[in-house]
Amino acid sequence: MEYAPQIIHSMVTGTPRTIYGNVPNRGLIDNLPAHGVVEVPCLVDSLGVQPTRVGALPPQLAALNRTYLSANDLVVRAALEDEPRHIRHAAMTDPATAATLPVEDIWRLCDDMVTAHGDLLQPGLRVRLGT
Repeated sequence: MEYAPQIIHSMVTGTPRTIYGNVPNRGLIDNLPAHGVVEVPCLVDSLGVQPTRVGALPPQLAALNRTYLSANDLVVRAALEDEPRHIRHAAMTDPATAATLPVEDIWRLCDDMVTAHGDLLQPGLRVRLGT
């Protein structure tokens, strides 16, 4: 966390500073899901980290961000529901991945990543699904 020293300094000394933090949306960006995590300007001082309300994004930016938030939601669902297919679903909805790899290669890539990092995943997600 590159901001850690600055955040601690501002909280301890009360020196105000602006950082850009990833925080629960909770109405900070009107046209994105409230349960999503968004990056917004945040004031940090002796009161802690205080996110700034941004309002609505231009529709094209909101659409792009909703795609990203949907992929994140699928990863969370994979963990909560112990559903390894959602890992692949998330990768398939990522615009960069979908633009460069066919679906079969995305599944193989996910299988390779599960193999490489399986010991860090909960047991139900350590499954190689193949295509």
